[in-house]
Amino acid sequence: MNPVTSDLDKVISYVESRLAHVRSQSRHPYTAAELENVLTVARRLAALTPPPTVDLPPPPQPSKRGLGLTDRQCEVIQGMSEGKDNGEIARDLVLSVETVRTHAKTILRKLGARNRTHAVALAIRQGLVS
Repeated sequence: MNPVTSDLDKVISYVESRLAHVRSQSRHPYTAAELENVLTVARRLAALTPPPTVDLPPPPQPSKRGLGLTDRQCEVIQGMSEGKDNGEIARDLVLSVETVRTHAKTILRKLGARNRTHAVALAIRQGLVS
């Protein structure tokens, strides 16, 4: 199956469901006419899309970094997993303590962790730290 056509079919299905919802609601950010225009364009694209002439590359493998963490954030979470405080991590990575603190806050937010311990546990489960 053509992946482009498959994606367009998903778009068409989604827009059709949104259109039905808009028609049943009096207040909505999109008008029925706007969604009908999107639906028309998506259907035309689906009809015009030729099959791919080359093999598509395999999808990229998940990054070791995972969950959107940068390489530096992975180094910080590794230090956290070793029980180091911000000062020790800062010394090891040649960073300021404030930079490590900022990385730690960002890591907690990205992982959805409640605290450092929870972040380390999540990182271990994801294979981000050894």
